[in-house]
Amino acid sequence: MLHNWNEFFKIVSIISSFCSVVALPITLWQIFSVKTEISAAQKGINEILSIREHEKLEELLTKVKRQHSELVDISAVSEKKGVSEDALRERINKMINELNQCMCDMPLKYEKIADVIHETILMIRSNKMNDAEGYLYNSIQQLKAAIDECYVLETQNATR
Repeated sequence: MLHNWNEFFKIVSIISSFCSVVALPITLWQIFSVKTEISAAQKGINEILSIREHEKLEELLTKVKRQHSELVDISAVSEKKGVSEDALRERINKMINELNQCMCDMPLKYEKIADVIHETILMIRSNKMNDAEGYLYNSIQQLKAAIDECYVLETQNATR
């Protein structure tokens, strides 16, 4: 009886060895397949994030341009006589709030642009409107450059 069990275990051992040899390549193939799928998903997610960042920069550029126009208008109006200080202060506060929102919405990658907007706000608060215009114009140029970089990256990603 013992002899039959030894034969049985030998056969089971041979079968399990064979299965292991066959299973190893299949397992490796599945691992590489999953890795490829994960890489493709990560690439897709990165492209979506890049597009979203581009859209956010475009939106911020529009807002900053609008505030630049508002600042130019406030500068011109403030030099005229008969302008209500309260109305002017209200416009300035509204502009500062909008610039604060732009600064907060700025992606972390573009912290330097947010710093320029912050400097603009400080200039506005200290009534240095001409300097503030320069800072705000600088932030517009930086936003345009960042948007151009996004276009380049999107074009490179599309050609891959």
